[in-house]
Amino acid sequence: MPFQPVVDGHLLPQPPFDAVRAGLSSNVRVLVGTNRDEMTLFGLGEVDDNGLRRIAARIFTDADAALAAYRSEWPGASSIELFSAIMTDQFFFIPAVRLAETQAANGGAAYQYLFTWESHAFGGRLKATHALEIPFVFNNLGRAGVDIFLGPGALPQALADAMHAAWIAFIGTGDPSCDAVGDWPAYCLDHRAVMEFGNQVGLR
Repeated sequence: MPFQPVVDGHLLPQPPFDAVRAGLSSNVRVLVGTNRDEMTLFGLGEVDDNGLRRIAARIFTDADAALAAYRSEWPGASSIELFSAIMTDQFFFIPAVRLAETQAANGGAAYQYLFTWESHAFGGRLKATHALEIPFVFNNLGRAGVDIFLGPGALPQALADAMHAAWIAFIGTGDPSCDAVGDWPAYCLDHRAVMEFGNQVGLR
C-alpha cells in the first residue's frame, strides 16, 4: 500500500502484529472485521484469465489450487471479480483474521464480523464495498450524501439498528452481544465465531 504505518522505533517501536503476539494488547478487547467486497471501491482495472493466473502465482504457493478454491467459493465469477475477491482477502480479510487469531492466542478477547449487505448504487457494481458499513455503524443512513453510496430503494434501517446496537454494547461493556444480534461469542481457534451483518444478521 502506498501509505501505511512505518516502524520508526519511537512512535511505532515494533510491527503491530509483533506487539499483539507479545501480549501487549491482551487486556484490550478488539472488535475487528471487514466487508465482503472491499476492493470493488478501488477500480482494479481489467484482468483476463491469464492475468489472473499470473497474479495468483505471485501470491500463492500453488496458484492452480488457490484459483480452484476461489472459483468454487465464487461460482460463475468473472476474472476481475475473482481478482477483487483475492485482493480483498489479501489486504483486508486475512489480516483481520490474523489479528483475531493472535489476540485470542495471547489471552485477549476479539470479536469478528463480516459485512455483506450490497449497495444498490451504480447498478450494484460496488456490492459490499469498502467503507459501506460506516453509516450503518453510526446509524445515520438518512444523512445527506449517504444515499449516493447506498443507492436507490428502501433504507435497510433494521440492519443499521442492529449494527449500531452491537457497537454501543461493545463500547459500553466490551462485549457486542445484545438483543439486536443475540449472543456474539469471542473469536477463538476452536470456535471461529463471525457475526454476519447483511440481509440477515447472525453467526456464520
